[in-house]
Amino acid sequence: MLDALERPFTSPASQALALAATRIAMAGLMFWWGLVKGLNLGVGQAVSDGFYGGLFTVDALLVAFGWFQVAAAIALALGLFRRVLLPFQLVMNAFVAFSVSVWFIDPFWLWMPGEKPFQFGQLFYPSIIVAAVSWLLLALREQDWLALDTLLRGRGEARLAA
Repeated sequence: MLDALERPFTSPASQALALAATRIAMAGLMFWWGLVKGLNLGVGQAVSDGFYGGLFTVDALLVAFGWFQVAAAIALALGLFRRVLLPFQLVMNAFVAFSVSVWFIDPFWLWMPGEKPFQFGQLFYPSIIVAAVSWLLLALREQDWLALDTLLRGRGEARLAA
């Protein structure tokens, strides 16, 4: 009985849809964070100062990077330039996860020395998930048959027709 319930969700077409949905969702996250940097410089600077040691507080660089993220997210949602954009996304999200990793180790600041710098540190846990999903999308890139770059090469239609 479980096989019958599971079968529609494990077929090759369903797997392709799941990868496409995951790619689009991750692109959406990159899109919104890019907009935050591109349109609301104050928020982008506050995040940079608070969590990345002020690494991205140069106004022009922060705005340019934000708009680059928006453009990259649109291309990624469509499934274009994945050979470049998926590694970029993984590095970016792994950097974010590493930057807030102290919150994974001690989310309630029970063992870390000093005053708790942020009240809701446990909210950073999804950064691990986002980095892992970025890695998964890169690892399964060849199985994402609905990506536009795959369809343009003619590989996607043959797999979906099977």
